[in-house]
Amino acid sequence: MVYESQYAGTNKGTAASWTVDNVGAVAKWLKEKGVSFEHYEFPGSSREGDVHIMGNIHAAWFKNPSGNILGLNN
Repeated sequence: MVYESQYAGTNKGTAASWTVDNVGAVAKWLKEKGVSFEHYEFPGSSREGDVHIMGNIHAAWFKNPSGNILGLNN
């Protein structure tokens, strides 16, 4: 996924993202492996556990050991 970001070059945006069938199930599996998820506030969104819900879009973000933001989405 490539998108324009006001944070380009600062690593304050998603560095890599994976499209998965069930964001909640993958996030749960990763959390069981010790992954900590990031939580953000987006207008008009809600959150179920670590999964952000924005209409039909479900997404979750976490950081790798280098601090890069990685994402899951449906």
